[in-house]
Amino acid sequence: MFQEPEDRLFLVDASRSMEWQFQFGDGRQIPLTMIKRALKEYVMRIAAHGYYDEKRRIGVIAYWATDLRQNLKVDEIIQLYNPPTSLPIYRIDDIKGSGSSCMGDALRYALLLMRESVRKRRRVKVLSDGECTSGVDPLSLTDELTQAKIVIDGVQVGGRMQSSILTKIAEQSGGRFLRVMSYQELLQTLDSP
Repeated sequence: MFQEPEDRLFLVDASRSMEWQFQFGDGRQIPLTMIKRALKEYVMRIAAHGYYDEKRRIGVIAYWATDLRQNLKVDEIIQLYNPPTSLPIYRIDDIKGSGSSCMGDALRYALLLMRESVRKRRRVKVLSDGECTSGVDPLSLTDELTQAKIVIDGVQVGGRMQSSILTKIAEQSGGRFLRVMSYQELLQTLDSP
């Protein structure tokens, strides 16, 4: 799985658009449902090998914006630091689509969390349909992310066309952009370095 110690944070777009059906290679599915299923499988596989083995730490955060001021709302489903003795995998099912997408605000939150890490490998995987409809412009954070040596992978799940925001964030931070069109592709993407 991982060659050297790594902190990996999954940012899950829990905006309302993630609940819309989309045609994937394996039929019509709801992107958020597919993400939750893949994350549970991925986390269970890691937990089976002894989660906190000093090689890998993962965190899962759902983000969305609600209310008139479009303030960021986050739910730390699985904490990156100080994880419990058993991972609360069941909490992944609690992620529900609501409000708008505030990807930039979520990346700023991830930047604050990941700066605490002393590990050389720090990676954030943004799982989204690629829309950013409120909050801070995600591209305004790429310099800070690059300086902090935090790599961002943009993983587009659903959406009608390739997300230029996810593509640019990934390119500018040294990460990769991946557009997944099936459950199997998504699962492989979660596990890839």
